[in-house]
Amino acid sequence: IQFTKNEELLIESLLEQCRDGSINTDELSKDLSSQLLELEQTNINDLIASEKVIKNVINDLDSILNQVKQVDEWLSRYNLQLKSMKKYINKINSENETLEINNKKKEISIEEEIKEDMM
Repeated sequence: IQFTKNEELLIESLLEQCRDGSINTDELSKDLSSQLLELEQTNINDLIASEKVIKNVINDLDSILNQVKQVDEWLSRYNLQLKSMKKYINKINSENETLEINNKKKEISIEEEIKEDMM
C-alpha cells in the first residue's frame, strides 16, 4: 500500500502518541470513524458519478446502434433499387439488340430487293 505524504505524517503522529501514551482512544476512535465515513461518502459519490457516465455511454451506444440500423436499412433499400435498375437496363439492352438485329435484317432485305429490281 502506498500512502500520501499527509497519510504518512498522520500515521507517524499516531504511532508517536501511542508510544508516549498520550493518545485518547475514544478521541482516536471518533476521528477514525469520521474519516472512514468521509471516505465511504466519497466512494459512494464516485460510484454514483461513474454510474451516470456509464449510463451516458450506454445511451450513446444505443443511439449509435440505432443510427447504424437506419443506415443498413437505407443501404438495403438502395441495393434493391440498384438491382431493379440493373434488370431494367438489361431488358432495354436486350430490346435494343433485338431492334438492331431486326434493322440489319430489314437493311439486308431492302438491299436484296433493290438488287432484284435492278436485274
